[in-house]
Amino acid sequence: MNRMAMHAVLHHRGNHSAHMDERFDVAWSAIVELLYASDTPPETHEVIGAAWRALTDDIATARRSHGLDPRYRFEGERAGFLRYWDAFAGPTPSPENHVVERCALWQIWQTLSPQHRQVLSAVAAHDGDYSRAAVSLGKSREQFKYHLGAARRSFLELWHEGEAPSRMWGKHSRRGDGYSPVKIMANMRAKKRRQAQRNLTHAKKAGRPKVTLGISSEELARRYERESASSIAASLGCATSTITSRLEEIGIQRRAVGTHPPNTPRARDLGIPDEEIARRYEHESARSIAASLGCHETTVYRRLKEMGIQPRSPGTKTPNAAPRPERGPC
Repeated sequence: MNRMAMHAVLHHRGNHSAHMDERFDVAWSAIVELLYASDTPPETHEVIGAAWRALTDDIATARRSHGLDPRYRFEGERAGFLRYWDAFAGPTPSPENHVVERCALWQIWQTLSPQHRQVLSAVAAHDGDYSRAAVSLGKSREQFKYHLGAARRSFLELWHEGEAPSRMWGKHSRRGDGYSPVKIMANMRAKKRRQAQRNLTHAKKAGRPKVTLGISSEELARRYERESASSIAASLGCATSTITSRLEEIGIQRRAVGTHPPNTPRARDLGIPDEEIARRYEHESARSIAASLGCHETTVYRRLKEMGIQPRSPGTKTPNAAPRPERGPC
């Protein structure tokens, strides 16, 4: 326990002004409180975390009592700085500040509206606990905070007597009477138990059920050798992504986009063999061949590419074309 307390003191990040022995006592007390309040042995990180939180609270309390911002949001001195140090700065204590503040407080209090006095009195009576103060006045917490903000603004306007009123320099950070490192650890453990219970009662959602294609994997692979995935999907009444994922499951590499199956039957029979098309292309153009066969020019070009014949550039004359007859005089 001493080793963990010293570890928490040495590795705690914070602007410490207290002596090492005082910080060790704060961490050690938090660890002892946690151990006595726990029903089961706590984890090491829980013990160190309780000590760190106690050290952080100790720093905030010391800074707040010295008139400094406990959360380091504001630079410089705060309103409580002079109130803390003024009584010890002079050779003898002076009651002037206390007398002026008390007189000003009662003068402003008589000027405030009854509703503002009621809200401020409830906060003081319940030691700054907004929840209990709101319940005592029969208001919700949000409604009470709205009325409290209006009362504080009215008080500041009267305190500065016609000058530009200052904004609130602090922030209400009361955690309640039951706040302690032990309670934090208990809440964390309860949260972990609830999470574990939810994981046991609510099973992980399963994925979508596997679509039954109606054919075996071997038949699918055989059809993919001569058909595209979209045509297979259309014949089976499923999505193309279903076919592609099933092909990946059986280890078949998909073809590139736009690539036709190697054994795909030709869409149209031109009526002449490929060798005849190649022979005619030596002395005819693709347009003339297509016109004689009753098909489109691109069909002839596609058939030539399948045979490995490079099409001629547009505008190039056929090498063996018959010369045009010369025109005689008119």
